[in-house]
Amino acid sequence: ADEVQLSEKIFIFLCTPTVFMMRRIAKIIKTNKMNKEDKSYYVICSPRRTFLCREALEREGVFADINLIDFNFDLIPIEDDLLSMQMDRIPR
Repeated sequence: ADEVQLSEKIFIFLCTPTVFMMRRIAKIIKTNKMNKEDKSYYVICSPRRTFLCREALEREGVFADINLIDFNFDLIPIEDDLLSMQMDRIPR
């Protein structure tokens, strides 16, 4: 499940910022590098990256190979007149 072989040149990972997820992403990147595949990697952390995640990527030796992005999904437009509220502190 950790080996991903696709012909696409760009990988975009949308994930929660956990060390476990960063290690799984690092494993995919390392596999592609061993296969001499030239790809671009974007890791989008929601709601934001953590120091532990960055440290895990550095420890795995893949931090220089990725673009690490923060993205907060507080309010997501689903349709023109419908919104999804993804904020935990909002009463439902």
